[in-house]
Amino acid sequence: MAKERRLVLPDRRNVSEFPSRRIADPKGAAVLLGIVLAFLPRVHAESIWIEGEQPESSDVRHHGWYDGVDADLLSGGDWLSHFGGQVATASYNVRVTKPATYTIWARINPTKSSLAIAWDDQAWQSIPTKNAKHVVNVAKDGAVDLRFVGWLRLGQRSLSKGTSTLRFRFDSKNQNHGAIDAIFLTDEGLSPVGKGNPAEEGKLHHPGYFAWSPGTDPLREDSPIDLRRLNETVAGESGFVRRDGDRFVTGADEPIRFWAVQNGLGKDPAQYERRARRLAKYGVNLVRMGSGEFFRVWRQDPDQMRTLVDDLHLRIAALRKAGIYTYIDHLYWHTHHPIREADFPGFGDGENAIALMFFENQFQDAYRQFLIDFMRTPNRHTGLSMADDPAVAFLEIQNESSLLFYTFSPSRFPESERALVEQRFGDWLTAKYGDLVSAQKSWQTSPRPNGNGLQDPRAGKPTPDQWDVGRVGLYSAGTLSGADWAVQQRNQRRATDQLQFMVESQQAFYQSMRQSLRSAGVKQMIVPSNWKTADPKVLDALERHTYTAGDVVCRNSYFGVDYAKDGQQKFYEIEVGDTYRDGSALKRPGLPSPLGTPLVKGYPFMVTENNWTRPNRYRVEWPLMIASYASLQGIDGWTFFAMEDVDWRHSMGVWDLSNPSILGQFPATALMFRRGDVRTATEPVVDESVALDDAYQMKGTSAVPLRGSDALWQARIGRLEGGQPKQADGQTDQPSVDPLAYFVGPVVQSLGDGPSTLRSASLSRYIDRDQQIVRSVTGQLSWNAGVGVMTVNTPRAQGAWGFLQDAGTIRLNDVAIDSRNAYGSVLVISLDGMPLAQSAKILVQTGTWDQPYGFETESVGEYQRITKLGGYPTNVREVDATVHFKRPLKQARVLDGNGDWQDRSVPVTEMKWGRSVQLPADAIYTVVQ
Repeated sequence: MAKERRLVLPDRRNVSEFPSRRIADPKGAAVLLGIVLAFLPRVHAESIWIEGEQPESSDVRHHGWYDGVDADLLSGGDWLSHFGGQVATASYNVRVTKPATYTIWARINPTKSSLAIAWDDQAWQSIPTKNAKHVVNVAKDGAVDLRFVGWLRLGQRSLSKGTSTLRFRFDSKNQNHGAIDAIFLTDEGLSPVGKGNPAEEGKLHHPGYFAWSPGTDPLREDSPIDLRRLNETVAGESGFVRRDGDRFVTGADEPIRFWAVQNGLGKDPAQYERRARRLAKYGVNLVRMGSGEFFRVWRQDPDQMRTLVDDLHLRIAALRKAGIYTYIDHLYWHTHHPIREADFPGFGDGENAIALMFFENQFQDAYRQFLIDFMRTPNRHTGLSMADDPAVAFLEIQNESSLLFYTFSPSRFPESERALVEQRFGDWLTAKYGDLVSAQKSWQTSPRPNGNGLQDPRAGKPTPDQWDVGRVGLYSAGTLSGADWAVQQRNQRRATDQLQFMVESQQAFYQSMRQSLRSAGVKQMIVPSNWKTADPKVLDALERHTYTAGDVVCRNSYFGVDYAKDGQQKFYEIEVGDTYRDGSALKRPGLPSPLGTPLVKGYPFMVTENNWTRPNRYRVEWPLMIASYASLQGIDGWTFFAMEDVDWRHSMGVWDLSNPSILGQFPATALMFRRGDVRTATEPVVDESVALDDAYQMKGTSAVPLRGSDALWQARIGRLEGGQPKQADGQTDQPSVDPLAYFVGPVVQSLGDGPSTLRSASLSRYIDRDQQIVRSVTGQLSWNAGVGVMTVNTPRAQGAWGFLQDAGTIRLNDVAIDSRNAYGSVLVISLDGMPLAQSAKILVQTGTWDQPYGFETESVGEYQRITKLGGYPTNVREVDATVHFKRPLKQARVLDGNGDWQDRSVPVTEMKWGRSVQLPADAIYTVVQ
């Protein structure tokens, strides 16, 4: 007989606690667990839990290897599994005491599996297992094979009082394999995450933490944090977003900034519209999404291409309806796009093409035709092609690809690719010098770095020259840097020519693509790429210069985790045994490097990928820092990477956003950024013009972008990722701009034919190195790097984040903050657009840090080694802070985790000079009025 646990709970939409709880066993015996309170709502909700390993009947066949799983990862320590030559079924009785429409979930094996369900005597219905969430490897030996479990939403069903039968069928291609760990039915909006029943385990927390389990967002229209009003009724309703100098404007010529996420809609088409609406609630007005497989599938499988594009079109339609624009990305990413022999003869199968896209005409033509076909395909959900849809705002040519990055290493290219680029270099030299002999003579007169004699034209070991057939050898990108070893080894004139050839070729490719797309009627803003180079001082400005062939300059940048040597096992996953230490960008040696990019004069700038990666606990600083300092600098868009979907997540992923430290901070931070509460400086604090001739001679720039660290690229290129090459003495005579200038105001840069010049404000007026304090030129932002605290102080938004306890009382214009939290944030913001001194509705938003319940580490010297990953529910460090207001207040009401009103308030204490509010320990939103 199936083991079943039923919980009858009050509707959470009306109360914050569970006034009563009833558990029913299969025979109907009930045990009262709670107390019925006076304010018990009239309508009750019910949740039913059934253990998968105890069906009413089944004909499954167990297999010793398949059942070799970690029992601690399964509900009840076991599962029902099948692995055999015949199709198998299992039946479960579902006993319902309250008639309602239930959402049905099952924790099943989604890996290469096929599953069907049937209710009572109805026909079988196939369920796509690819939509499973919170998938966990349960193999006892940790092997990556078929043994996984994840929660799959089976749909909704109206059930009457009594008993219904739910049947499962396992018919996967590989031994009909399948497994069920648990079944969960609910009519109260709960979403299962791990092995536990969310109705029972949603309150589990460690001492000093509170449980975060708000359940599925009901998306109430009266939620005080709902920012849907900031978006257009329909994205693009007034026409295409376009570039207006160094900013974006809508079709109605209204300035617009983008608060963006990577994806966020998940994999279930039935959830796209609801999740798009939830993204809009949290202030998102741009979603970056695409697929690196589109170009390959377009060439190889037209039927699959139609399926993929239709899914993308459905996503665009859902976002459009929520007033959210779309940015199409990752259509080509050379590291994830292996080339087949059929694509480029002589290349070989499975290699990643570094240079084909920039130099091979037929490959370019194919990609160009792909983009045109892709953008011109009608969207049956909107009636418009993407090219004609103003809701599609950006089209990215390629992601994280550049001739100036470390991946450009011609000695490692396939022979056909190397021959192609060497031939193009020979052609370029012939055009410049008249013939290759003259090019050789020029290189023979290149002096040694120390001025003692001439440098050999073959110095630095470029690939072999084949002058007789017009092929000229090439240096790696690293050899074109300002690193001491590169300067000493290379032939400077040869390197200068190669660098100019590479930059001009890259820029010409982007110009050609943009022109072709415009001629084909593609109206979106064109993003060439978003990458970095082998040397931020010598090469990064040239990289961004090539992007001026498009409409927008973009950059991907990360604030990575400080791992011990060999402390990270997989860049894409957090695992037991990973060894790391927490680090904040607010305190030395930390530095908020993703905010340190020179803006290209006359062009909008966006960060298209950014994350403060986990398991680092100091993440709540991230959205607050972006909302304030990106506004100060005049950055036009910021993409938070990456979101599986916008529903709350309770496991720990490297890049996850759907937690209270990040997504939970969006309401106030997105409002502050998009409303322009922090003033953009009217003039740059650093304005650098660089002569292209100086840049090609590798003299470097004075304003240097700060380097972050990307886990993916750490895995690929090791210590080179995030590093700054040690510059050769005397290589450049350019003075370096203080890297803290980015936190004073905008730093702008341009490359052109004129002389190199540098204009700078008196930065010492704003940067006090003795006190370790940096103040913005506008006077609205301050960073105390000694304590590790930043503050924002504007008429409509005031707050602080970082190591608040160490800062003591933080006094701002209209509020003062006393926090006993070692680390956290408090942001006070007007919800009605009025200054805080007059606002009738004010949101106080707080943050600390969060982690899965049961997450544990052990000390290993200065580092922490993960011993347990934990699971549901997310635990949040309790809030311990008081906000003092210099004005009268009537009340302070506490919102739930989804930002909805509760029947709960906290006292407002009258003081001589105003009112004080002790913030709740177990909530992050309080509305004061």
